[in-house]
Amino acid sequence: MPKWEGAGMKRTLSVGVFLFLSVLVAFSGSSVYAQQADRAVITGIVTDSSGAPVPDAKVTITGQETGSKTIVGTNSAGNYSTPPLTLGTYTLEVEKEGFKLASSHGIVVTGAQTYRQDVQLQLGSVTQSVTVEGGAEQLNTENATVSHTIGETYYRDLPAVMGSDIRLAESLLQLQPGFVPMQPNGDAIFRGSQFTSRINGGQTMATENWFDGAAFGYAEGHQGTQESSVPYTSVQEMTVVENTFSAQYGHTSGGFITYTTKSGTDQFHGNVYNFFTNDKLDAGNFFFTNKIPNKKLPLTQDNWGAAIGGPVPKITKWGKTFWFVNVDGLDYHSTVNTGFVNTLPTPLQRQGDFSEFLTGAQAVDANGKPIFDVLGRPIFQGEIFNPSTTRIVNGVPVRDGYGFNSTTGLPISGQANVIPNATSSNPDPLLSSLAAFTIPNIPALDRNTLRQNGFGGNSDDNNKINVRTWLFRIDHTFNSKFSISNTYYQNNRPRTAHCGGPQGCTKVNNGQKEYEKNNT
Repeated sequence: MPKWEGAGMKRTLSVGVFLFLSVLVAFSGSSVYAQQADRAVITGIVTDSSGAPVPDAKVTITGQETGSKTIVGTNSAGNYSTPPLTLGTYTLEVEKEGFKLASSHGIVVTGAQTYRQDVQLQLGSVTQSVTVEGGAEQLNTENATVSHTIGETYYRDLPAVMGSDIRLAESLLQLQPGFVPMQPNGDAIFRGSQFTSRINGGQTMATENWFDGAAFGYAEGHQGTQESSVPYTSVQEMTVVENTFSAQYGHTSGGFITYTTKSGTDQFHGNVYNFFTNDKLDAGNFFFTNKIPNKKLPLTQDNWGAAIGGPVPKITKWGKTFWFVNVDGLDYHSTVNTGFVNTLPTPLQRQGDFSEFLTGAQAVDANGKPIFDVLGRPIFQGEIFNPSTTRIVNGVPVRDGYGFNSTTGLPISGQANVIPNATSSNPDPLLSSLAAFTIPNIPALDRNTLRQNGFGGNSDDNNKINVRTWLFRIDHTFNSKFSISNTYYQNNRPRTAHCGGPQGCTKVNNGQKEYEKNNT
């Protein structure tokens, strides 16, 4: 009876392992055929002390973080080349009967690159060894691809740009040579985004983004990667391929941005984080005085999460398994994209009529006393002055107001604060050809007020965003010739938007309940 149970357990375990691997292969379907942007290759020539090639030498490449081994041999010309390797740091060992064991430590490989590590063997016993500390040549001499890599250290140590969104992995594109970000438009949701950016003078929205070897954002998708961003904490490296692309790239000529996520190692590692912002901790905005309560727009921004990775206990003879998990959340609440509050000229002001600024009241000083100029003329609130009338009276500069009586300083009906049309015989310094060119390009107002009247066209306000991102990666090595990887990623972004600015919601698209209206 016990023997039967043991056999049954063995069959159950075998079936379980088979199902597990079947699921892995099924989920890895797209990855199996994906371009190898998240892999690297080490190649080189093994020679003896005279420079002659050494055939049939055994080359062992060991991952320093995982202990996984890849074994290849040299051909008749002494050449060796590894299959695509998971990114990380490796040790390379070369052994051949009659020669000392040669080893190189600290070979760091980055995505979509081929690194050369030549080895020269010395005569001696295989029990003797020659160790080289340091990595492979970091100059890629195997192909003409021009690229630049931002590694894990940058993502761990540098602060991330946050707008009205999660921490964006693409924000570190600012460190990449040749990257030109979008022209600032004041919209907080685009802070740190690569939206409408360009690389090396290329077209805007002409780059493609890869995530663990699969395309996930390119020109056709308007580069909206900030709306499905790679979890910041899970990024191992970001590589930008700038030009002279190899045949594995496609879709665009504007550059390729590849993200590679972390994988588990033979030791458990992880972190827990929280980035919290609240308007109660902020100072008031001077320009919101008497316009918005407390001189602050409501804002709560809480980006929290956890990441952990490690090994799976070795339960079969079929190699090693490593896993990595990252859960990331954002709870965001505001009434408007707070950096997107502009004051634009009204239709009358664009014609030189600034009478809307006049209240009819005389300006007063800090003690509430009426203000007069050196000539004894009253100065009115909102009054604008003609610079061409500047003169010195009793050592004090003085000017006449536009449309104000130069003797009494009182407003002239229908003329006060109106800049008259300039003529060749009567030019005006406040009217210029530059202004005439600029005025037609000023956006229309979002609301009929003198100040804080430009919230960006349709005002893509964010009343509430609740982002939940899940990432799970698993790497399994069967043997030195066969390994698989799979990354599962899901980004959920329910949003309540178009709320009409600081005055409150006038139209609500509740993405949490009416996802078909969710305009993200």
